[in-house]
Amino acid sequence: MKLKRDFLWIILFGSLIGLNETLLGGMHMPNKSVILSAITLLLLSVGRYQFPKTGTSLLMIAVAVLFKITDLGIYGCKVEGMVMLGVAFEVFASLIIRQKSTKFYHYSIVSFAAALSTFAVFALMQRYVFHNEYWYGPKFSEHIFIKGPITAVAGAGLAYLGVMAVKPLIGWYNKVIIKNPYTVQGVIGFLIVGFWFLGYFSA
Repeated sequence: MKLKRDFLWIILFGSLIGLNETLLGGMHMPNKSVILSAITLLLLSVGRYQFPKTGTSLLMIAVAVLFKITDLGIYGCKVEGMVMLGVAFEVFASLIIRQKSTKFYHYSIVSFAAALSTFAVFALMQRYVFHNEYWYGPKFSEHIFIKGPITAVAGAGLAYLGVMAVKPLIGWYNKVIIKNPYTVQGVIGFLIVGFWFLGYFSA
């Protein structure tokens, strides 16, 4: 029962990440990569706090990738940055967050490190591995030295606030799930289906 419940929550968080990528990703706005990544780090942090087990962050990202591909198709969907951010978060979380830590700054550190490393590696790969001419201009240094640090600070702040906000809700949730397990699972399932329909029809 617990495994089924936890897996539903992981799907829910992954769907939220995918919805964020689909909805905001389709909008024209300045510094879109910064906003998308900061929100993804928030969701990954809250999800990891709820389920502090190795691999849970990767499962969330896998669901998000499937969500985005389902909505936008394989050829209209760019998931490299999201996948790299998820992998980086998982690596640093596995090193820093050994168990369900009540130290909120651990999640900030993980988000900060994940953002900096992802933006730097992504830019380096685009320039020196894929030889993308677009990244030989000022965009290269801007992505590493401006957007990366901004995302790191924003993601760290959101991660701290997110985990701090969700902590008092966990006790209440545990009481509710004991009394009404099937009702809670039904609500989570309904939200998941709703998010997927919203993403599909808004793409």
